[in-house]
Amino acid sequence: AVNTVVDRPPNYVFWVGNSPTNTFYLCEGDCDSDEQCDGNLECFQRGNSFGVADDAPIPGCDGVGRLATDYCVVPEGDINVADPTSSPTISGPTKSPVVLIDLVTVTIDRAEPGTLGMCEGDCEKDIDCQDGLLCFERSDEEGIPGCKDSGGGIDGKDYCTVKEPGVLWTKKEGLTDGAYGECEGDCDNNSDCSTNYCFMRTGISPVPGCEGDGRRGSDYCIPAPTAVPTDAPTLEPTESTADNPTKSPTAEQSAGPTNSPTSDPSNKPTVSPTASPTDA
Repeated sequence: AVNTVVDRPPNYVFWVGNSPTNTFYLCEGDCDSDEQCDGNLECFQRGNSFGVADDAPIPGCDGVGRLATDYCVVPEGDINVADPTSSPTISGPTKSPVVLIDLVTVTIDRAEPGTLGMCEGDCEKDIDCQDGLLCFERSDEEGIPGCKDSGGGIDGKDYCTVKEPGVLWTKKEGLTDGAYGECEGDCDNNSDCSTNYCFMRTGISPVPGCEGDGRRGSDYCIPAPTAVPTDAPTLEPTESTADNPTKSPTAEQSAGPTNSPTSDPSNKPTVSPTASPTDA
């Protein structure tokens, strides 16, 4: 299996670890003091000892995070207090570095709905995960987007993570026609895919346009490939005479005289002689 790096959703709470040497960025934890937070961020601490509920909302961040876990946030007085600049910024917004998180097996039985955080398992359905996360199902040791292979993960167990576009994602088998989107599987026929093409493979061979290994031997939906043009140009059409020529003359006279005289005299001779004698 390989580690698949994905961009985390903006301002989503992420558990990086609890090492005292860590530097935590916005909405990351588990911090113990303000000094561990990047820049002027503060450590928002939760739990009974701080008079705050274990699952109290984290200011400026999305998601619940781990219970009684502390996360770095923008100080309350610094939120929305800066005056807007008169001209737009030249560079793009800053972004916290992408950090892969260790797998954590909270329970080997069905978890309470909505309690499992990022890279936590074992989940059975999406509703087992916290808001914004989905249950990544696997059969062996497939890599889980956004999570490390190391840590407390168990082969074959399923873990909650963020679903990113372009990363192989295995859903339940036997869904209705068109239920699998791009880079989703396991499909069996083209009709299973909303993209109208099921890419068949063996093992963990690469799937065009998608990242990650996916489930070994599973097939995934991709856009239908375009037809390859032929190397040789098409031949010019052949010119042939009509098989059945018309029996009657055309309505309009021909552009030039015929090369030989007609075999029969005309049925309507001229009424008066011509002004000049004909050549002998």
